[in-house]
Amino acid sequence: MFDDLFQHLNDILQLFFPGYVFILTVNYFTRKSNSYEFTVVGSVLISYFIQLICKLINSYLNWAEVVISIISIVLGFLLALAYVKIRLTSIYKKASIFLGRETGDKNIWEMLFDKKLGANVRFFTKFNNMDVEVFGTVKYYDVNSNSQCDIAIYNYTIKYQDGSLYKPDSNNILFYINSESIHGLEVSPGKGKKSD
Repeated sequence: MFDDLFQHLNDILQLFFPGYVFILTVNYFTRKSNSYEFTVVGSVLISYFIQLICKLINSYLNWAEVVISIISIVLGFLLALAYVKIRLTSIYKKASIFLGRETGDKNIWEMLFDKKLGANVRFFTKFNNMDVEVFGTVKYYDVNSNSQCDIAIYNYTIKYQDGSLYKPDSNNILFYINSESIHGLEVSPGKGKKSD
């Protein structure tokens, strides 16, 4: 049994190790960790493609099998570095935004509330233990570590269910609310001017 294992050790290394080096290198630079199943299956699939490249190279150079095994591991490492480099470039980010995979913002709140133009909001919440509708302009916001957002609104109006309105005496008085307390949020661009 062990003799068979030693005879196929080179095949096992060729079909697993180059892909494993690729995944390990990518995980190191991107600070990610993958499940055991993903690592094993991904290693085999990536190793298969690396082996195809190495066999193509070997068809012209006729090197020994051990040299091809070493080249496949080095190639796995170099391909991982190239992959990480591409992922970190602005071209990849722009392509991802164009394809709709990313928004270009760190979180959804940055996408909703334009810092240059500002944002007008309309939402429903509880105010003085009553269901109300609030209209106003976002003055600033702060995103918490749990992705909730604390929002400060000025120039606001509160509309009660009976149709009565509450508007503060001054437009500079702020209305503070956490995004967890609101529902039915609508956001429209503010009237600020873009500045370069």
